[in-house]
Amino acid sequence: MLRLRLEPWTWQEHASKASWWIVDGTRPIPQELTAALYREKASSPTHGALLAPDWSAVQDPVWTFFKAPLQVNLVYRWIEACRQQNAQLSSLSGRQLKLKRWPNMTRYTANIPVADSIQLTVACSRLLGEWTSYEQVLALVNQSEALDALLADAQREGILEIGSEPLPLAPSPPPLDPQPDAPKDRGAWALVKSLIKKFT
Repeated sequence: MLRLRLEPWTWQEHASKASWWIVDGTRPIPQELTAALYREKASSPTHGALLAPDWSAVQDPVWTFFKAPLQVNLVYRWIEACRQQNAQLSSLSGRQLKLKRWPNMTRYTANIPVADSIQLTVACSRLLGEWTSYEQVLALVNQSEALDALLADAQREGILEIGSEPLPLAPSPPPLDPQPDAPKDRGAWALVKSLIKKFT
């Protein structure tokens, strides 16, 4: 099936060297393999497909389900969507991002654990409030696949702003009520001391 496409495909003996993982869903999928796929997806464009007669074989949303026997057009559409998403996300690396409005969160949180849903919501809240780099947002979540899908959709829908340059750090605020003869402390501790003096 893949030989009919134009891309060069190379069989890898070890999963860690492959970008496309295809597994037989009629056999139990080891938790170690699922965990390994999550790790690979967090650091590089990696995709996992599970082939089985029905949905009951899918135990984790990190796997994309395909009903066997395969339909060529469905597989090809999946490959094209993955390649397009990879191209979009590679352009976000090192860039500052900001959301114009909330995306449809249920689209990305329906099939992931509650704790991961909360992390994704917190990440979106930060993107709504301030410019944040892609790497900083990625560090906030466990479900990198859900985040990448959300950002790719947001970019297509025109609700994701992308900055061209990293933003400079804002200067630290001066103490609120400095004493003329006191040494000038800097940072958060100076601010705390100024507040204590102001209200005591």
